[in-house]
This record gives sequence, C-alpha cells and structure tokens, in this order.
Amino acid sequence: MDCWVYQEILYDTQPELVIELGIAHGGNLLFMADIFRCMNRARTQIVGIDMDISRARDLKLPGLHLIEGTCQDESVFERVSDFARGKRTMIIADCDHSRDHVLDELTRYSPLVSVGCYYIVEDGICDVMGWHPLTGQLVNDQPAPGPQAASLEFLRNNPQFMDDAEVREKYLITYNFNGFLKRVA
Repeated sequence: MDCWVYQEILYDTQPELVIELGIAHGGNLLFMADIFRCMNRARTQIVGIDMDISRARDLKLPGLHLIEGTCQDESVFERVSDFARGKRTMIIADCDHSRDHVLDELTRYSPLVSVGCYYIVEDGICDVMGWHPLTGQLVNDQPAPGPQAASLEFLRNNPQFMDDAEVREKYLITYNFNGFLKRVA
C-alpha cells in the first residue's frame, strides 16, 4: 500500500527533486522514475544516497544521481543541498532505523523539503511491532525506539511539519506509521 500512497503523493505534490536516504538495490528509485515517466515528468531529478551504491550502480535512469557516502556526512549534505536549491523537493528516509539516526536525518534534511511536500520516514513498523530498528529481529524485552519515535519527537518540536496520517495512512496498511510528514510552513 505504501507504493500506492507514494504515487498519490508524487502526483499531488509534483516534486522537481526527490531525495532518498538509503537506496539498497535501488528498487524505490526505479519505481519513482517510472511514476514520473507515466506523469510526463521525466525531467524530475532523483538523488539516491547510500554507503554502498554498488547494488544500484547499473540503474540507468534519466535524472538519477547516486551519491556514495553516509547521509550524515557534511560533504554529502552539501552536494544534496546544491541539487535541492530552487527545486520543489521531497525526501524519503530509509537507511539506519535507530531513533537517534532518524532524528538526526530529520533535523539535517527537513529544511530542504518544500512547503506542501513530504518528508517520508520509512519503517515506523519497527516501533509498532517491537522489532529492533537495526536488525529487524523481534525484541522480547525492551524494544529500541526507531523511526516512529523519531518522527513523533521531531513533530513535537517542528510545527512547520504535520503528521499527515489521516490522509496518507487511510488504507490502514503501511510500514511508515506516523512517517508521512507534510511541510505546512
């Protein structure tokens, strides 16, 4: 269902740039590029960041830019900021799922998100299901806080974003609980 919601968001917000933090094999990059092609938005830029881009290096998509490195590296952030300058921008965060890491990403990258666009924090299901945010293993004693906890903490201190769960979690099936953060100011 999250892919369905993503295509709704891409259509509704018409971003000129999508930044994905954590790309693994690049499946989400390929999906978004195809959605943009279907929307006649082939000139939309997509930036994918990962510590190891070798699994996605063979993707040859128009407007795709891969950056190897950690999203917390200042030089990576500066390169991404250059891409975002003057563009209607949204962000998808899907790398390290620990609360502190996600909160750091939110704090660092959220200013790049355009009003009306989204910062999507993936895999809040780790918190909901009690999965460890780094290993995905079920934790029986004390679950470590993950993406959902980071999103909720970020929202408490950043009124320029709202949790758009009422609209974006309307189908009830999601991995991104409290992760559809819409910039409103």
